[in-house]
Amino acid sequence: MGVLVETIGFDQIFYIPSSFYLDRQAPGGSRLPKLELPLDRLSITQLRNDLDGKLVGDIADYYDQEPGDIIRIFAQPLGGGASIPILEVKVSSRDQHTRPEFLEEHLEKLDPAGTYELYYDVTDLAGNRSIELPPTQLTVWIKDAPVDMPPPVFPGKEAFDDEILRDPQIRPFMDVEIPDFPGAAAGQSVVLVMRGIALDSTISVNVGTLVPGDIGNDPILVTKVPYGVVATHLLPIFGPSWNMTAWYEVEVGSLPRPQSDAETATIVPGFLPDPSPDPDPDPEPGKPENPNNAFQAPLLKGLSATDDIITVGDNDKPATVTAYWEDVEGRPALQVGDQIQAVLNGENYGDPVDVDDEDEDVEIPIDVANPGLPDTPLEGGYWLYCEITRDVEGEDITIDTPAKYVVFQSTGDLPGGGTLAKSYFIAGERKGPGRYAINGSDVVQDNGTDVRCYVDDTKVVRGMTVNWRFEGFLQGGAPAPGAALAGSFVIDDGDLRPRPDDPRDPARNRAFRDIHIPRANLEAIGGRGSATFEYWITVAEGESRSDKDTIVADIRIPDADA
Repeated sequence: MGVLVETIGFDQIFYIPSSFYLDRQAPGGSRLPKLELPLDRLSITQLRNDLDGKLVGDIADYYDQEPGDIIRIFAQPLGGGASIPILEVKVSSRDQHTRPEFLEEHLEKLDPAGTYELYYDVTDLAGNRSIELPPTQLTVWIKDAPVDMPPPVFPGKEAFDDEILRDPQIRPFMDVEIPDFPGAAAGQSVVLVMRGIALDSTISVNVGTLVPGDIGNDPILVTKVPYGVVATHLLPIFGPSWNMTAWYEVEVGSLPRPQSDAETATIVPGFLPDPSPDPDPDPEPGKPENPNNAFQAPLLKGLSATDDIITVGDNDKPATVTAYWEDVEGRPALQVGDQIQAVLNGENYGDPVDVDDEDEDVEIPIDVANPGLPDTPLEGGYWLYCEITRDVEGEDITIDTPAKYVVFQSTGDLPGGGTLAKSYFIAGERKGPGRYAINGSDVVQDNGTDVRCYVDDTKVVRGMTVNWRFEGFLQGGAPAPGAALAGSFVIDDGDLRPRPDDPRDPARNRAFRDIHIPRANLEAIGGRGSATFEYWITVAEGESRSDKDTIVADIRIPDADA
């Protein structure tokens, strides 16, 4: 606040009164308004592209504001450090806001990149000075930040010499290359950002962190975006082409990310999005590597019209494969003009069939004799699927349906040649070599025990009935009363599917069924004794039987579990 001072001057004849204003109050009185910024994080590309090269702040008018006041803006690293003069602005009116403009040359002073506290002071014409507190925080990466970064590259767009990504270019992965860019340095991480216009959805994918050996390479990083990510977040349910915009951002710690130029691509999947698109990393021989699981698996019928089983006597006669018009959710999966090829274990069977009518399943006649061996019928299990070829934007694109296990029953030898693979007690096997036995603790742990029967011998096919028998014996060899148990099961697709989790034969995948023996049958042994298990298959040609497996038993249940 200023003070009015009056004085009177005397001389011999008259006096002259006069006055002046004495300013002793700092601008703003007890408190200056805070420096307001439109954001609290700023990268070099935001400054150049989004803010047209300048960050404009706002300082509200303050008490005793006068034209000619000088506002000086400073920055100090968060946590302490020397103050850095950033910008000086002159106030132009008594009652208007002041809008300081931070250009790149001002913000480059915030070096190294990080979080700073911005504050200002005001000095009026009389020399009075006040400081604004608390400060305003701003996190920046301006100095030495990557700039002028070229857009990401989609090699798949070049497959057909156009700007379109089709199903083969996005399945099972969409390839993306990050080109070499100015300012690339070891320790920087690259994040790919993709925005699907159709769904207005944006997803981010971590591409990787640069190491010294990457610097100077072009491309500097490459990545494969799983089809599942694209389909889940970007693809419309079904319909025409859609556009994607993609760019990448450079990340160092929690700093704001500089952003590359953007690339666009037109994506035309051409088929229904796959509801479970992740490819099988180790597909079984004869199965497609990456089917579209929106489609139904086809159906096989022979003259006997049994689903997916060609019965004895029909495996050298014509059969029919049916491809379904609808997908697994009842939507149209096929289109008029599609071409469908039946495939068994990777070999084409029958001629391709065109889809001519809407809303109708397609039947494909096939000859089920061996290709090139017309007098040799097929025998055993095969994977059946269909290849569907469709014109997508002028290019023929082929995808596979899921596969189904089908069986050609044999008129020849007995299953396994008359002898089936020997079963084993899983509890005994897990003890390790030389310790094949079962005890009370095993029985408690497994609530009984499990026995593994192999079903991958030659001539063992879906639909066969496997009979089995478990017996328990007292010490000395007499049958244990109440221990014996018998049963049977019919071999299905799940049994015939080879699996990698067999501890007795880990070198190759085996197909098997585990039989559970209840706790009561084992407890009937009542102490030291033994147990046996065997199984057999009976067909028209005779019986195939496994060797009997015998295990030492000591079924004394611990008191705490009795």
